Amino acid sequence: MKRLLMLVGIMLICSCSSHDDQSIPDKDKLKLSLQMGATNKAQSIMMKRLKKDPENIDLNFGLADIYYQQGKYDLQKSILSSMHIDESKDTDNFIKLTMELMRNDLKLSDFSSVTTHFNVLNKLNKNKELTHQQYGKVLTYLAIAYCKKNLFDQCIELLGTAGKYLPGDLSVSDNLSIAQYMRSNANASGDISLLYRGYNDSHSDTMLSNLVMALISQGDEGQAFKLLTRRYPQAEALTVIDELKAIHNVKNI
Repeated sequence: MKRLLMLVGIMLICSCSSHDDQSIPDKDKLKLSLQMGATNKAQSIMMKRLKKDPENIDLNFGLADIYYQQGKYDLQKSILSSMHIDESKDTDNFIKLTMELMRNDLKLSDFSSVTTHFNVLNKLNKNKELTHQQYGKVLTYLAIAYCKKNLFDQCIELLGTAGKYLPGDLSVSDNLSIAQYMRSNANASGDISLLYRGYNDSHSDTMLSNLVMALISQGDEGQAFKLLTRRYPQAEALTVIDELKAIHNVKNI
């Protein structure tokens, strides 16, 4: 059934692209495009709607997020910076905008702006304006900034606090594992540079695989096994480790 729905969705997107099908509202085309990961089509629809309503906050957030998904962080920054939201009149969207700017700062490696935006949000949190989930995310963003500057003690402390606000969050635990490993191997002779790129504000399979592969290449199979068993049964985790060891050995022949 899922496969059938996906095929129908792809056919609809293709038909919308080939001719202007007025029978399908732009709102539905946009939703369908985003669900199918057709970000170029979604971008086209979003920009068309923004021409009619350029001050629409939701549309601006939507286009900025599409640029984020496409890796066009400068364009995302341009959209977010053009949005002027009064904190006193619309606190919820002000918080959302500041968090999105903070996330964008990380991608552009603008760590001083990460700290500036954190200070704004931290003040709002003291006034109980942020949810626990939002504050956990904010702490994670700040922690990643410290991680990327190789300030591992501050990074690990912040991620530990973020975990209290986001219990069970995989992005927090994965970032924490990377930071702990990087700190303990700061002077190691092996190449762990790939982990620098591993820090991410949301969980990804690539993030986990980079860490596991680095652990195996350094001979730390125990930690690799521990990480894998957070997601997979022990037998599958052992199989993955054996396969990765084989790949690593082949590369070093």
